[in-house]
Amino acid sequence: MACLTAADPGGPDTPAEFPDAVYQAAINAWTVAKAHIVDAWMHNTDPANLQRPVPKVMRDAAELVHQHGAHLGEQQDELVERLQAPYSPRILRTVRATMNQLGSPHDRVDQVADLADRLGLVRQHAPHPLPPITSDDVHLVCWVAITPRLGPLDAQSET
Repeated sequence: MACLTAADPGGPDTPAEFPDAVYQAAINAWTVAKAHIVDAWMHNTDPANLQRPVPKVMRDAAELVHQHGAHLGEQQDELVERLQAPYSPRILRTVRATMNQLGSPHDRVDQVADLADRLGLVRQHAPHPLPPITSDDVHLVCWVAITPRLGPLDAQSET
């Protein structure tokens, strides 16, 4: 709140002192900011940019279940979908340890299925992309410029 008090121009009767160079710099800054907003938004309109890559250990686990999990029946495809997602490093380490255990592929599939249940892994739905926009869709609502006010000590040092 102290910064707002210091920035107070003194009331509606106080004339705004805004040098042309500062005004032009603000207009230029808005042009750059507007272009950046459009670029960042448009990046999120492409579904490929919204999908985080699936780590190798999760792809390997899904492939193991796909190749050797026929005994799971209808749950096989669901488990593959649950595994094909980016998870936290803690979960990745746990899945990696399970995948590295000895045993037949059938046994390892059962261990991966049990682990997925214990960790509560769920199918990850793809995020919805944003609708496309143009620069005409971006509007400035408000802006504030703060310029230094010369105090008595500052005015003396300028002379």
